[in-house]
Amino acid sequence: MVKFCLVPLPPLPGAGCVRRRRQVLPCAAATSSCGRFFSAISVAMESRIVEDGLTVVDELLSVLVQQQKEEEFVMDNLNDLRRELNDQETRRYNTARFRWDSTAAEMVEVECLRNALVTSGRGLVLNTATERTIRELKAALQVEDAHRDELDQLPTLSPHEQRCARATAAKCSLYVERILQRRKSQTGFQGEPTPAVLNHSSGSMAAAWSSYEDVVKKFSSPIRVESPTRPEGKSLLRSALASFSLDGPVSLKPVLDADERSALRSTGMSHGALLQEGNFYELIGSIRPSWVKLLDKRSGTPDGMSAAIVYGSSASVPSFQPVMWPWACLPELLTRSTALHAGFNAEVKSVPGKHMWNELLTYVAMSIVDALFRCSSELRFYAKPPVGYGVVSFPHCGYVVAVEWIGKLLVAPYSQPFFIGSELHKATVAGLPDVCFDEFVNVDINSIKWDPRSGRSVLWSAFPTELTAANGQRLYNQFLKVMPCSSYDHLLEPAGFFRRLYKTYERYGAALAVESTSTEERGVPQALCPARLWCGIFAVIVTMEFVEGKEASEVQLVASTPDDEKGVRAIASAVVWLARRGLIYYDLREPNILIDSSGYWHLIDYDDMVVVEPGSIKTVADMYKVLEDEQHVYHLDGVLAAFNRFPKLLQFINDAFHSD
Repeated sequence: MVKFCLVPLPPLPGAGCVRRRRQVLPCAAATSSCGRFFSAISVAMESRIVEDGLTVVDELLSVLVQQQKEEEFVMDNLNDLRRELNDQETRRYNTARFRWDSTAAEMVEVECLRNALVTSGRGLVLNTATERTIRELKAALQVEDAHRDELDQLPTLSPHEQRCARATAAKCSLYVERILQRRKSQTGFQGEPTPAVLNHSSGSMAAAWSSYEDVVKKFSSPIRVESPTRPEGKSLLRSALASFSLDGPVSLKPVLDADERSALRSTGMSHGALLQEGNFYELIGSIRPSWVKLLDKRSGTPDGMSAAIVYGSSASVPSFQPVMWPWACLPELLTRSTALHAGFNAEVKSVPGKHMWNELLTYVAMSIVDALFRCSSELRFYAKPPVGYGVVSFPHCGYVVAVEWIGKLLVAPYSQPFFIGSELHKATVAGLPDVCFDEFVNVDINSIKWDPRSGRSVLWSAFPTELTAANGQRLYNQFLKVMPCSSYDHLLEPAGFFRRLYKTYERYGAALAVESTSTEERGVPQALCPARLWCGIFAVIVTMEFVEGKEASEVQLVASTPDDEKGVRAIASAVVWLARRGLIYYDLREPNILIDSSGYWHLIDYDDMVVVEPGSIKTVADMYKVLEDEQHVYHLDGVLAAFNRFPKLLQFINDAFHSD
């Protein structure tokens, strides 16, 4: 018997209110048939839902893809625009940088012309043709610069415009170089020394050497200091002669460890009397170094006492660059230092004014001259910088300053402030070092045959020179180079140059001294020459053994032959020896390398060295980094260029570093 069951059908679409139809199926197939039926219905419905979803997603994806393409197009345009703007800004920056460098270079040349004008002692020599050529070159440069500006304003440049830009930049560089060459010719013509030796064979003057009179006429004129209280143009404290520095003394160790304070009531003065400078003259004069003598009390001379009376004579003191001292001025202290000892004076003001430093520096400088240079009829130069001390008082509070004479007068604070007459005041003055000035040389300036190429900022001997030492010993076969206070005024800090110069030769001398007592076999490289710095009035000199030889040529420094390579390696070993001891020599050019008759190479002119920590330099890269910083900080253009001129020499320097 077959059984039947009733199975309800799903509602038809749109027939929600119609009764369900019933279908009669066999009971045995009811379950499987119902499953297949419902599965088919579900798949159909899900298919319609997925298809609809996929359609929506596809439409959304197509919209996003289109939007992405639009954004990519915008980004590409922006990137192109950014590249164009970067290119444009780079061109404009390069143009501005070129103009700045050109202006700075011309300023340096004009400053050199100015120095030549000052030191030559004659009026400006105008060369009409040179001036006309410079004007024409500047007019042409202005035209090219205008064209360059037009190109710089364009966002992009076509290949043709790029070629025009390169050609324009080359023309600008050429015009600038020609202008600088003309400026250099002006400077050379302005300060060119007159030959002083007659060439009998040709009947003309040959530039073999110049006399002292010839050089002085072109080198300097007397510096007049009419009064320390006059405007600064007539004072010592100006950039041409002196510099105030907070760096501290070069060769002295300041007294900074005392911490005493004494009561002002010990002076017995009222509060009003503490503000009157006249009440402190005698007190300051009574507290003085042991080598300083008090000639008289200021209160005993109502009208004061002139410097001529205090220092004994108004005769001009020998000096390569003489100063007309204001002998009629009235020093604050009537003191005089013992010969060959440091100078000492003071300045007291009730109300500090702008002339206070001028007066103090004048008195201290005159006391230094009186103590250290009054015994010589020749030019005298000391192994240590001439030193003087001054007390600055306002009026009952003061401190000590030190004045060192290294080419320029370098003034620096030396002690802590103190009350005048206090125990700290006494201790500070008593602690002032009595520097021993028994090592010096006397130079007979008139007997030296000067190289005719010198005479503007640096003066050097053309033949071996004879000097007289402190003990009367004669020094023969000496090379002598004089650098007055006007040397290197074109630098950012000219006084700093002399400070660096002293430190450089101090380090060099110490290294030579240590090596002379060393037991090592290597010793000082043969390419190095012992050299010393000596300090005088407004000038320093460098002495060394006179090397008879010729300058190395550019071809020789390339080291293309075995003999040249041997010489270049000798120079490289000398440079490494210096670097190991904290001295970086960078002025590696032909005039600083001499080859004697025996074929030995000598490295000379140790002025331009950079002092660093010994042992800190181990490679050429280390040297280059220091020189890079040096050029940037001190605006010393050309340092890296001079160092990089001869790649093979640098390679040998690196080899010498590694071999050590």
